[in-house]
Amino acid sequence: MKKRSGEKILILDRGNVEFAFPGDWSVKPDKAGFIKLEDAGENCLLEVSYMRLPPLGPGAPDVAERVRAALGQRSTGAHVQPQDRGDLRFAWSDYAYASDDPGRGIVNRPARGRLLIAENGLHQALMTFYYWADDAAWAVPAWERIVATLRLGFGEQLSGPQAHWALREPGE
Repeated sequence: MKKRSGEKILILDRGNVEFAFPGDWSVKPDKAGFIKLEDAGENCLLEVSYMRLPPLGPGAPDVAERVRAALGQRSTGAHVQPQDRGDLRFAWSDYAYASDDPGRGIVNRPARGRLLIAENGLHQALMTFYYWADDAAWAVPAWERIVATLRLGFGEQLSGPQAHWALREPGE
């Protein structure tokens, strides 16, 4: 992954999950066990969690089926978009909802949600992304970049921070 100017790289579990995100977003762990990333204006929110997968048998649901199950009733009519990228399999869906925006005093403001599940046979990542519908022009490209840079590791633990490519200078 090549980091773009103004981006940061989030690395979870010493490299088992990583992706690029806008550098001006805040990153905070949540007590419930996931990571929250939010833009400076608090107009979009990305929540990320992951788990090590047990061995999955031949009848295990694929990622598209897992997305449909996670969406529950919101999956009615929702298009689930499965993709394979090398050893990474993922699927995601987009859905509309309304939410109160107390910062602006708006009740039932149109909002969008996206849910993604990615796996590589060893790890599974869950990402939920929420943004106001009228912020789609900048929020959707941020989501697309996050998804494009998402990587899952295969359990090889890095020896330390100096072993991670994102912290080395080119040529080291």
